[in-house]
Amino acid sequence: MHVIDTLLAQGLIHSSTDIGALREHFNQPAKVFCGFDPTADSLHVGHLLGLRMLQLFQAAGHMPIALVGGATGFIGDPSGRRDGRREIDEETIDQNTDRIKNQIAKLLEPRDSQREPVIVDNRTWLLRTSIISFLRDVGKHFTLNELLRKDSVKLRQEEGGMSFTELAYSLLQATDFETLARIEDCWLQIGGSDQWGNITAGLELLRRRSHKQGHAIVWPLLLKANGQKFGKSGAGTIWLDPKKTSPFEFFQFWMNTPDTEIETLLLRLGRFDPNDVAIIMEAHRESPQLGVAQLRLAEQMTAWVHGHDEMASALSASVAVFKGQRLTNPPNEIVTFLEGIIPTTRVSINESKPPSIVDLTLVTKLCSSKGEAKRLIAGNGLSLNHTRVSEDAKLTPEQLKTGWILLKKGKQKPHLVRFAST
Repeated sequence: MHVIDTLLAQGLIHSSTDIGALREHFNQPAKVFCGFDPTADSLHVGHLLGLRMLQLFQAAGHMPIALVGGATGFIGDPSGRRDGRREIDEETIDQNTDRIKNQIAKLLEPRDSQREPVIVDNRTWLLRTSIISFLRDVGKHFTLNELLRKDSVKLRQEEGGMSFTELAYSLLQATDFETLARIEDCWLQIGGSDQWGNITAGLELLRRRSHKQGHAIVWPLLLKANGQKFGKSGAGTIWLDPKKTSPFEFFQFWMNTPDTEIETLLLRLGRFDPNDVAIIMEAHRESPQLGVAQLRLAEQMTAWVHGHDEMASALSASVAVFKGQRLTNPPNEIVTFLEGIIPTTRVSINESKPPSIVDLTLVTKLCSSKGEAKRLIAGNGLSLNHTRVSEDAKLTPEQLKTGWILLKKGKQKPHLVRFAST
């Protein structure tokens, strides 16, 4: 199947330039690029659609280019934001850029010398451009009215306005497109649907400055259940760095995918063709309580991001914690295995005066206050070794002797507590 038809079949094209022209352009080996700004020290799940699309082009015989915005990262893309980004110093940008380059290199595995991914940093050209050259060679090709019509600018106008620095962001991204077309012969940029305005600015710069026709594809955004975009802000961000989001937590994130979203994610993120997805979903609908579709997605995504060994460990830990294994007197090796895979806290205790269950919820950060802990327990939302606990519950001598307990907040947040006597 032609790569453009593959993208269409998997629901990965939200908007694009002319489909016929895209098919013709990719009838022979060509290049495609996607940008990633280093405004954090790790990519997150919101970046996976872009990486998956680059993989699909790579598998079809084309060369993926990942652009890390070492220069634009100093500003940060204002698209979809209601306020300005915090400023990032050069040392942090350097560190973030290196880490993100390493993540991309790992996730876009080289297939052969012809399709090995290229990773570039736009500092290479943007930091060499003087402000006068930028205004003369780029700025003159855009009117203020054009920039003000962009959705990202309109949103900020409603919230009190946007700085000139942020207003110029789309022109910097347009410069990236024009530069890669010139030095890499790359004529397609891909991005999320919120990037359409920035990408079309690049198309306009190509047309007005180089008199060439470029191409653009944007994918539907990966959204949370509440409709918000997966991003780097707020609690609950799922990072690709295992030090920020453990492979177990990453695995559980996909296992917790609502049934209403699972088919779409299998199509867009999984390495499944539509026929495979139809078979998986048929099995899932026959026995939805088994979570077959979620398991297939969790296995594949965790193996891709963290490797097969980490995926297997996350799967085994998930079975031990969530699939009915009582853990009342498990072999020591099971507890040792779980430690470090699921969130774990070591607690020093005085056996004559052990901490209360409420205190342990604070130590483990399952709750932020005693009031929250008491409300959680009153609502039957806390279990100890798979048994619901009451507010006055205490640790038993047997539990202290074994040296561990498993606390679980709700159904999906386990925490292993290991005891050490003082």
